[in-house]
Amino acid sequence: MQQQLNMPHIHGSLPVAITPFRADESLDLKSFRRQIRFLISNEVHGITILGFASEFYKLTEDEKKRLIEAATEEVNGALPLIVGVGSNATRISVELSRFAAHAGASAFLAPPPVHFFVKDATNIQLFYEALSEATNVPVIVQDAPVFLGTNIPIPLLDKMLENTTIRYLKIELAHPGPALNAYIEYFADRLPLIWGLDGIFFPEAYRRGCIGVMPGPGCPQITVKMFEMLEKGDFEGAENLYWAVSPLLSFSMTSLNQSQACHKFILKHRRLCDHEILRLPANSLDSIQKEQLLGLLRKVDALVPPRSIDPGDIPPS
Repeated sequence: MQQQLNMPHIHGSLPVAITPFRADESLDLKSFRRQIRFLISNEVHGITILGFASEFYKLTEDEKKRLIEAATEEVNGALPLIVGVGSNATRISVELSRFAAHAGASAFLAPPPVHFFVKDATNIQLFYEALSEATNVPVIVQDAPVFLGTNIPIPLLDKMLENTTIRYLKIELAHPGPALNAYIEYFADRLPLIWGLDGIFFPEAYRRGCIGVMPGPGCPQITVKMFEMLEKGDFEGAENLYWAVSPLLSFSMTSLNQSQACHKFILKHRRLCDHEILRLPANSLDSIQKEQLLGLLRKVDALVPPRSIDPGDIPPS
């Protein structure tokens, strides 16, 4: 493992970008670049790509590299760029991490490769050690039992901190109650926590100790505003804003597929993406769901309007 880490200041609203596709399911990099510019214009604190919301598990390695290149060009060092390096094989994740590091990634978002049968502590530890030996980029462990069907126990996380580049933990629990407290109290400042699950219950997660959140990309202005209020100690205001927008969050986060479909619909509605295609296998929103979502979105945007963008000259994809 290389000892000297370039440590970015990772905190606040760190939206996970979706992966836009054309009608034939091919990669739509022009829409992807517009999305990145939209997130930057809404003053997010960092951008995450190739997460679960990005359908990373449906992308080829070449497509992932093209997305990394496009994102690094658009961000251009203005804020942290967090690149997901999840895969079903340690070797594939390591190779992608090397490419992302060379391109300029600020940090890696890394769920353990436990999608199939190998879920033992030894293989999980070997995975993070391999990532740490490959580059000097800090790693954000993604502990997502909701998506992976298993969690990383606290003692294993503690053990891995000794000889890896793990510096953050993205935690995704059903609710940030006492279970979240257990992580906060055990690790204190040794392992800062970032909240996931599309931002559901973020004000509570922040008050319990999380330093940031990874929502979807459709309404970045909400978590930016919420984080600003929380940082100022306006907990009541942040809670009031959260409960005002919670119908949209609850509608979206009934499943991973639903969340992806909702954010793609929102970005198409905002004229940032040309299509709302999910790569198959997937379920799309029907007309009734779209009508409901649009009504919820209008209420959210009325509370905190998003900043629109002039896409400018975007290179062809």
